[in-house]
Amino acid sequence: MKYLNHQLFFICLFVKYGTSLFVFGEFFAPLHDNLDSTVVHNAIIGRFWNSGFDSSAFSVFLGGSLEWFYFDRVLSPLGGIYALLTPKWAYFSTEFLGLLIAYFGMLTLIREFQIQKYNNLIAVSFAFSLSFSSYGFGLHAAPLVIAYLISPIRLSINKYLLIFFLGTMSSYVLHGLLFPLAALAFFWIFQRNSSVKRFLLIVGLFSLGSLVASSTIIFSLLQETIYHRSDWPVLTETLDPIRILFDTLGNIFSLGTWYHAYFQPAFLPVFILMAGLLSGKKIVSKPAIFVLIFIITSSVLGDITPLYASKLPAILATIQFSRIGFYSGIFLTILAAIILSQSPALFVRRLTLTSLWLYLSFSLMAGAGISFENLRTALNSKERKEVVDVVKEHGIGAAFSEELLGKNVVSIGLFQNTRGSFGSNFKTKTYSCFSNYIIEGRAITFGYDPMVAAFHGIPIIDGYHYLYPLTYKRDFHDVISKQLVGSAKGPKYFNEWGSRAYSFVETKNKVLINFDAAVMLGAQYVISSLEVSHARLLKIAPECSPINRFHLYKIL
Repeated sequence: MKYLNHQLFFICLFVKYGTSLFVFGEFFAPLHDNLDSTVVHNAIIGRFWNSGFDSSAFSVFLGGSLEWFYFDRVLSPLGGIYALLTPKWAYFSTEFLGLLIAYFGMLTLIREFQIQKYNNLIAVSFAFSLSFSSYGFGLHAAPLVIAYLISPIRLSINKYLLIFFLGTMSSYVLHGLLFPLAALAFFWIFQRNSSVKRFLLIVGLFSLGSLVASSTIIFSLLQETIYHRSDWPVLTETLDPIRILFDTLGNIFSLGTWYHAYFQPAFLPVFILMAGLLSGKKIVSKPAIFVLIFIITSSVLGDITPLYASKLPAILATIQFSRIGFYSGIFLTILAAIILSQSPALFVRRLTLTSLWLYLSFSLMAGAGISFENLRTALNSKERKEVVDVVKEHGIGAAFSEELLGKNVVSIGLFQNTRGSFGSNFKTKTYSCFSNYIIEGRAITFGYDPMVAAFHGIPIIDGYHYLYPLTYKRDFHDVISKQLVGSAKGPKYFNEWGSRAYSFVETKNKVLINFDAAVMLGAQYVISSLEVSHARLLKIAPECSPINRFHLYKIL
């Protein structure tokens, strides 16, 4: 294959966004832990910047119980981007910037290994594998920072400033905290080194930048407030060997645990590892063994959490140390580059190339929103259960029947019903109409994501947050305690985890909300994707309902 300059990068960019534009009518953005939380947080942080850092911008969340310093990346330049642009264009601008950083950073790292073949394919495969950048650029920037670590060339002051800046565009909690360990693991796997002074300076600058971005979280942990995470159940030391085995095998096959970091199936590591082990050259097989050990270790670290979490302070016990596995994709990328440049076996090189092309294809389709994960958002919980029940009884083919869903599951029409874009998820016309009626008081949402209301400036009592007071969790439990009974996900999501403080009203026939407790938290309205009938609810704003078949109710 001929060397492709940077044309492949722009071709992939066109395929990813062109496909989503064709299918959805606008660019796709993942829903889970992105549009349903982090993007909304970033949007409010942008308003915080625009208001001259007025903390009242955050009062839209959880009954006004959240302080500005409960949020990550408040002081990151990402907030400035969301202040300058609309949330939609801020998101896609940072996505494009993240792709550029990941692509050119990986190219720089590959060249430090004196590799000249397939560089662009390898770098593109890595860049487009990353799922989204709303959490920051930690993974995107890591290859460039590692390249600077192992480079024999003295760095200029501008590059040191760039390292610090990239740190400020990252999250210390997700990326900066474990990056020093990941860098040391890289040295061990690929037999590279750096002077202690250089390591401390470069890693220190990157970590310091991420600490600046996450300084508000660090500050919040120094307060006397008891947060909802301290209420997580005490983990028992009983381990399930079968689960550990299957989780480990799953991560070896597709890095499945780290759904935040990569589109699924992630990088097809099993094929790259197999190619490395079959290469017949120690310079290739040795790092392949070390990468395999790293993936297994980070996977098992998550499964044996009960063994060490109970011995840590409560807030530290909630840190997911297994997320050092985020960096597995970087290691696999470099391993693929070494295989393609060092292995003499034609079969091994073809296996590696096939894996990279396959995964790049999967990443582009998933990045465009063409995936089973996104397809799930087109169905409500009742419809998803019906699909599962029918498939169990009649086989996978039944999922494609018109009798089951009234339409073909794989049709473009059904994909257009998914929440795969800003327009389809945030439903601006509907919520703008509702906001004309919600003059004072707060709302609680039934059957839909409550963060959408907050995105449109409607104050809410429910939502999805990574840190909030335990007292509020207990107050909100009074609102939904009866609703949780019989809920499929509610008890685990709320009682054990708690970050999703949702109403868990999933059907119109089961509304067991304690409206008196909701009113005590400030709720005066219900926004619902379901048409419900309840003695405490009065339907208002009838002209808003036909837009997306959503309904607004006044709590009596």
